[in-house]
Amino acid sequence: MPAQIPKQISPEAWSRLYNAVSPDRDHPILSLLYGTGCRVGELVITRVEDVDLAEAVIYLQAYRTKTSQYRSVVIPAEIVPQLREWIANLPEGTVWLFPG
Repeated sequence: MPAQIPKQISPEAWSRLYNAVSPDRDHPILSLLYGTGCRVGELVITRVEDVDLAEAVIYLQAYRTKTSQYRSVVIPAEIVPQLREWIANLPEGTVWLFPG
């Protein structure tokens, strides 16, 4: 049986999903998942120190990726301000990008 080609979410479905969740925490998460192609498992274990807002890149360490290979993902420019605000509002000393 041939491998399934992943389906991309339609703009309408994306809009419904995005508008149905809490904007405080879930909008940055969904934006990064959709905009960067990060896997959920990679994003939930991303540390604040792995995010370089000046270069608009998230560095994913090899031991934290599905393929066990180091990689970096580009953060789309339109997500950077939202992510910058999210990080600025994290409690001081927070390690994880999305704690909890």
